[in-house]
Amino acid sequence: MKSQNLNTKERYKVEVFNNFKEALKYEISVFKPELILAFGKPASFALSLINLPDSQKIISFPHPSGSANTEWKKVLVENEKSGYKLCSNQNKIDYLNTSIDKYFA
Repeated sequence: MKSQNLNTKERYKVEVFNNFKEALKYEISVFKPELILAFGKPASFALSLINLPDSQKIISFPHPSGSANTEWKKVLVENEKSGYKLCSNQNKIDYLNTSIDKYFA
């Protein structure tokens, strides 16, 4: 993300984002995780900007906060056959566990 033609506040946000992106890229190269879980659109977006190897698996989820319940409802309704209907914390956790278990199965 470039910081040209931005005011000071916007430029600061871009610099913080770029620093975060580089730190994340470094951490992934050091730890070489088998699976990366991204919670929320900003996390998914940041990971999309890092050139990760094709072998690197990323699973994106809505942020677990209540303010993301609209997104969670979409996810849980799509997976209603699995028994998830309400946006309760327990249903979110169960869905996350099921998704992660599928990856390692």
